[in-house]
Amino acid sequence: MRSASDDTTARETLRVDIIRKARGDEAFRRLALDHPEEACGHFGARIPADTLRNRSLFYRWYYQAVVSELRDEAPAEAAAGPAHYDDMDWDFEVTKYPPCPSSRR
Repeated sequence: MRSASDDTTARETLRVDIIRKARGDEAFRRLALDHPEEACGHFGARIPADTLRNRSLFYRWYYQAVVSELRDEAPAEAAAGPAHYDDMDWDFEVTKYPPCPSSRR
C-alpha cells in the first residue's frame, strides 16, 4: 500500500514533468490546459476511476497546481493584448440625448 508521502511525491513529479514539457511545446501546453487526462497519460499517470470523490480531488489538484501555473506563464504579447490595436485612432463621440418627454410622468 502506498503512503501519503508517496502520493505527494508522485503528484509533484507529475506536476514538474507536465510544466517542463508544456514550456517547451506549445501543442502540449494546449493539451495540458484542455485535456488533463491525455497530458497525464503522456507520463504514464492515470486519473483515479474508482470513485467520483477521488476523481474530483484529482481534478481540483490538477487545476490548482498545473493549470494555474501554466496560465500564469502567458506569453508577454498575449498579456499585453494585440499589437495591431496600438496604432489605431479610437476617436469617437458620445452624445447624451435628453429624456423623452413622454417618459416623464
